[in-house]
Amino acid sequence: MQEPEEVVLSRIRTAADTSFVAIDGDVVSAYVFGYPSRLGAAAPLNSRFVVPANANTLYIHDLAVSRAGSGLARRLVARIVERATERGLANCALVSVQDSLAFWERFGFQTEPAPGPELRAALESYPGNALYMIRSLDA
Repeated sequence: MQEPEEVVLSRIRTAADTSFVAIDGDVVSAYVFGYPSRLGAAAPLNSRFVVPANANTLYIHDLAVSRAGSGLARRLVARIVERATERGLANCALVSVQDSLAFWERFGFQTEPAPGPELRAALESYPGNALYMIRSLDA
């Protein structure tokens, strides 16, 4: 699911303080990026981020790790959740793709069983079985 470079760069510029990379020497070995959003909203694939004035959720759009089992995913998820808490956001949310449901459940995310029409349309832009997932940060 490679997205156009200009879309990815615009996202990072829009929400640079919620984008993190792990670097090994000169190589990026993992990254996560997201943006402040509203609960129940998700960026369609290949779209730019739009940050609402009344954000209550940090939407995690992408996480990639070059070495499975390295602990980088755990550290990056912890960091982006920490940033959401620092910003006073009540939730984190994401779209689970590529059979990643069990992976995200390990981090406390749960599926949203009844997404609204706008969210369903966003989910349909992803290939396969895309699921919207939420993690409350109240606890």
